[in-house]
Amino acid sequence: LGVHCASYSTLAKVTKRVPRALWNALFNATVNWPFTNVAAVDGTYYSRSNPSFHYLKRTKRKPPRAVVQVNAILDTRRKKWLALITRLKRVHESRDLKQLVENAPPIVTLVADKASDSEEIHRTLELDYHVQPHIPVRQGVKKGVYRKKHSARFRTRTYHRRSLIESAFSKNKRTQGQAVRNRLANTIKTELTLRYINDNLNLLATLLNIFNRAC
Repeated sequence: LGVHCASYSTLAKVTKRVPRALWNALFNATVNWPFTNVAAVDGTYYSRSNPSFHYLKRTKRKPPRAVVQVNAILDTRRKKWLALITRLKRVHESRDLKQLVENAPPIVTLVADKASDSEEIHRTLELDYHVQPHIPVRQGVKKGVYRKKHSARFRTRTYHRRSLIESAFSKNKRTQGQAVRNRLANTIKTELTLRYINDNLNLLATLLNIFNRAC
């Protein structure tokens, strides 16, 4: 095509020199609205190796266990990522919930799965962050003042918006791959941050094209 593009190794070296603060600032630049009405939080995993599934089947081997965990918040109306945390070791999703809410713009309603159902999370979201949580109560758990309060206000229709973040994770993996190419912790976090920045920018470009066609 006559376009001169740098090799992958050159791009990787340049990316490694850029500080993490700049990538975080670029991600925050794609989120430029004052608040979010309904947001969803969930986590997903990326493989650190990319073997062929045909090879795994023929050799009767199991999928690779080394994974990278990403916990993120999605704006269910705008379909854009608000905040994300990348970890090279598996942790419980609720462990990053508070930090995700702090990094995201102000949220009115937050939907999450049963993994985040704890009295501490219910109390913290309402008192510290003024967020209305929509979290289904785990079976056999009835204690907790704030858990009972929020379960009385629970709306199934609002909670079903959580499926949008699962669709967004699926789209990200289908379009940009379900395995990471980098090996170091810093470069892995940079690679995944760029993927979610690309998701937000692609959505902006699509909306702009739709608007131009309508005009």
